[in-house]
Amino acid sequence: MEVTPSPRSARHVPALDGLRGIAILLVLLRHLVLRPAGTPVDWLHQVTRVGWVGVDLFFVLSGYLITGILLDTRGRPGYLRTFWVRRALRILPLYYGFLAFYLWVIPHAYPRQAGAFAVLDRNQAWLWLYGNNLLSAVEGVHLSFGLSHFWSLAVEEQFYLVWPIVVLLLPRRALLRICGGLALGAALLRVALIHAGVPAGSIYGLTFTRMDGLLAGAAVAVLVRERGGARALLPAARWGASVGLAVLLALLPWAPSLMELSPWMQRFGYSALALFFASALVHCIAAPSGGALSKALNLRGLHFLGRHSYAIYVLHLPVLHFLLSSRIYPEQMAALLGGTLLVGRLAFFLVAAALSVAVSWVVWHLWERPFLRLKARFPYRAAAAESTSWSSTRPSVSRTALTRTSAG
Repeated sequence: MEVTPSPRSARHVPALDGLRGIAILLVLLRHLVLRPAGTPVDWLHQVTRVGWVGVDLFFVLSGYLITGILLDTRGRPGYLRTFWVRRALRILPLYYGFLAFYLWVIPHAYPRQAGAFAVLDRNQAWLWLYGNNLLSAVEGVHLSFGLSHFWSLAVEEQFYLVWPIVVLLLPRRALLRICGGLALGAALLRVALIHAGVPAGSIYGLTFTRMDGLLAGAAVAVLVRERGGARALLPAARWGASVGLAVLLALLPWAPSLMELSPWMQRFGYSALALFFASALVHCIAAPSGGALSKALNLRGLHFLGRHSYAIYVLHLPVLHFLLSSRIYPEQMAALLGGTLLVGRLAFFLVAAALSVAVSWVVWHLWERPFLRLKARFPYRAAAAESTSWSSTRPSVSRTALTRTSAG
């Protein structure tokens, strides 16, 4: 069993923090640029609603980072235990801490909205067990009220309960075939469910129908560890980006703004997004440090957003709900600034985004960071088969890569 990656494959790639920053920015544009009820669809709405693809970019990045960690550490003592403990320290404190606060404290601050919180209370077990996407698909219960975006967190956690075992058992080539086969199966399953009359919202949130991006990222993680690295993949990545973009553009007449619930988008668009983002990921990994792409992705603002992207993602819709519950709307912002509704909408976005980032920064320092420091107590131990020289250098490389990414 292969356990020794190249040093280049294991090291942290700073540009990926910038790519993660782009992903969370897309999500913020999708959710925080509001179109008041009764107003016509305009160019701003058409442009910003495409931001939902930021979740798919997160899926690709997560698939790449997590699978890379698994490949680089499999065969080591306590491989599964160490992975799951470190993963839990990264993900669970914020998630469960937020749920406890949101479900047990916030309702007392909004007694007039007791009915809405009652729906959350009746179904909170699904949230605690990362099953809210199944609740929506199977039971038809959609937990909005600031928590509708948690479906994607459920998809990732369900996937990563099983994926480490798959990576442990299969050699790399077989792993590539599994990635391709499961991605094709997800696409075919979506087509079958569409023709069976399953609601588009259910298809959108199920792990088996939304794992294309995770698998595409996983495939990139395998391929960059082959001889030649990411640069050897560039010709294929250029082809993949071109094909993926061409399919997405071709879908625009049937899925304006690439609407995520469009049947045509679900048939072909999700797969095209996975291919496009996986190809873009290869370009980012292979980009020369002094090149234009690398410089753009290493902008300080993007890095900041990328480092805090998990907390921003968890908290931005609750922040939006707080603003709306406090009767702060785009119309009010327009009146306050003496501008048009468009100005008010943009101002509301800036306020909501800034507040989301600020709250996330505070949460990072006061809550997340202490738990992340505990990861040092659970290092990946060197495999017995590794040489002394490699064992002495490998743990520091891995810890750097794992600490600086939100995946590990």
